[in-house]
Amino acid sequence: REVNLRPTDFSSVLNHPAKEKYLARLFLPEGEEALARLACERPILHLGTHQVLGVARPLFRALGDRLSFIQVARHPLFMIAHWHNYIHRFGTDPREFTVCLDCGGVEIPWFAHGWEEEYIRGSRMDRVILSIAALSRLEEETLGRLGAEERSRLLILPFERFTRDPEPYLKSLESLLSTERTSLTPGALTKERIPRRISNDAPAHPHWQKGHGQTAPGRDSSEEAEKAKVWESVRAEASPSAVRTLEGLCAAYETRHLGAAP
Repeated sequence: REVNLRPTDFSSVLNHPAKEKYLARLFLPEGEEALARLACERPILHLGTHQVLGVARPLFRALGDRLSFIQVARHPLFMIAHWHNYIHRFGTDPREFTVCLDCGGVEIPWFAHGWEEEYIRGSRMDRVILSIAALSRLEEETLGRLGAEERSRLLILPFERFTRDPEPYLKSLESLLSTERTSLTPGALTKERIPRRISNDAPAHPHWQKGHGQTAPGRDSSEEAEKAKVWESVRAEASPSAVRTLEGLCAAYETRHLGAAP
């Protein structure tokens, strides 16, 4: 009923590999015929969310084996620029819909509950790091509570590995979703510049650079050089305790997701 047709938006249907299929649906019969078509085709309902794994237990309980959960994990360092460019919008931007709490007249995001004063007192960079840490803790708690059957329906996809070598993860996705790649898959990967030499070498797009506060890496750059640039900006602004927190997050992520190949 409400389809995003803005061509400049990443989530626009016009940027989807099967945009013709979506647009054609506007002219198909509705009502009972639409229900019959859904029952016959059984399309996969894809819901794209942000930071939901930490509060996903109700989804697993409510949907049972109808749920397939794909978590795209990202190296903490490569989330810093986007968060730093975005965190000031919580509770102030009318286009930002994160649930916030009123803490003595200051709006703070819901995940800062329990460490409100630390959030309020912290620098912008400290808030970024502590927010990523808080959401990571929630994810760990959720993972620890999932049973074996629930874990079988969860696929964690490390972004850095996927963008550089997508094949093992495409096979895992096919298995999880009981589906297969189509003729559109290679084009979708090419459009996203996958595989990549450097994980954050995304296609040039004004929204990506403005919204994420990042610039594309140079031709002579490397994964480690990109990390070093982030560390330089972090250490210039963050408190020593926040730097230690980020170091711990990075070490845990690299041990878990960037160790031995799957």
